[in-house]
Amino acid sequence: LSVVIGMLAIVLTGLADDIWKWDPRLKVAGQLIAAAALAIEDVRPKLAEGALVPMFGPPDMALFSIGHFVISNASLYYWVGTALVALFVIGGCNAANLIDGLDGLLSGTTAIMAIGLLCISLLMAATEPVEDPETSLVGMRVVLSLALLGATLGFLPYNFNPAMIFLGDCGSLFLGYMCVVIIMSFGERGQTELVLAGLVVFALPILDTILAIIRRRLAGLPFHSADSNHIHHLLKRSLGTVRKAVLVLYAITAAFGVLGVCMAAVRLFTQTRVLA
Repeated sequence: LSVVIGMLAIVLTGLADDIWKWDPRLKVAGQLIAAAALAIEDVRPKLAEGALVPMFGPPDMALFSIGHFVISNASLYYWVGTALVALFVIGGCNAANLIDGLDGLLSGTTAIMAIGLLCISLLMAATEPVEDPETSLVGMRVVLSLALLGATLGFLPYNFNPAMIFLGDCGSLFLGYMCVVIIMSFGERGQTELVLAGLVVFALPILDTILAIIRRRLAGLPFHSADSNHIHHLLKRSLGTVRKAVLVLYAITAAFGVLGVCMAAVRLFTQTRVLA
């Protein structure tokens, strides 16, 4: 239910922006509503717990105490997990929105990323025991990955250059949201390494967003200001056509997808832990 509520919040936010050109702060507010809906689920503290347990210990340990006033690790993990959910939703939605600059780019790369996320979901389903079928996210991950793949593949022929239909903010924010929901669900039991593998699959939007933030910061421009120096713009100018640039980015996305799936496979089949 929380995922569906988040979907509606993101779609309505993007649709309103397409129609009325909302202020960026209103767009972020809509994304925070989607994040708040997701934060209700148990994946929130688990997402933080996997990263913080090596430093602070299990959730039932006391973080610090003053007299009879005790703050446990559970409280820390709860609020850090909440912040991570908000960061994932806002970052993922806007990262997807930023690379939606060429015909067929976002829909095609999302289809490729959906294949990578589906592979990781299936690997998790095949290797990890289901402790409670009523609350397990195993089925949700597979279904969402398949739905995302089917939707983007059905849309892509009409969105590829020369495009007849476009995603708009409604579509681009929604695709980013769906990707991060699946990636966050990999941390259902605190498997931070699997979340990292999912982020590697989603690496192209992340890299483009990081470069955009650095570029606009150095130029003294606000983050939401538009420019024509994104990765896809540079490739288009270098290669000469939209199709060539998009196909190269498809290949790059596929390479990141293979790397992310391999990382997940190593973790699941060998129990190798990644230390950072």
